[in-house]
Amino acid sequence: MKPLADPAAERRTKSQARRGLAIYFALLIPLSAVFETLMIVSDVSWVWALMWVPAAASIVARLVLREGFSDVSFRVGGRRGGNAIGFALVFPIIVGLIAYGTAWTTGLVQFSPRPMSLVAPLIGDSTSPVFVLVVNIAAAPPS
Repeated sequence: MKPLADPAAERRTKSQARRGLAIYFALLIPLSAVFETLMIVSDVSWVWALMWVPAAASIVARLVLREGFSDVSFRVGGRRGGNAIGFALVFPIIVGLIAYGTAWTTGLVQFSPRPMSLVAPLIGDSTSPVFVLVVNIAAAPPS
């Protein structure tokens, strides 16, 4: 049986959590809006900055509340960590294959990848779409 917790301590913990969430969202929403607006009105892609907004908001909220980072674990070792990494790598591929495969086989879209400008002079118009896709993937710069 679980021992009864101190009601006052429980209220303080809930209040602290709510303040943390309020700070997090007070930063997350406006910062996201700024970068999304910049992407809409300019030709520059701000996706790289937009993807860091949740992390920055979390760090600021932790610093403001003086929570520290000791409860955050970035360990990925062991069997569970290896399984999680494998799942994270394979799952998007499976979802993509199901989604795009369904669209291609039902005729909703046509599978016709265009060659990247780097390899376009080397590929003819009658080249197989699968070959074009493989060449595009092989010629894509690492990110």
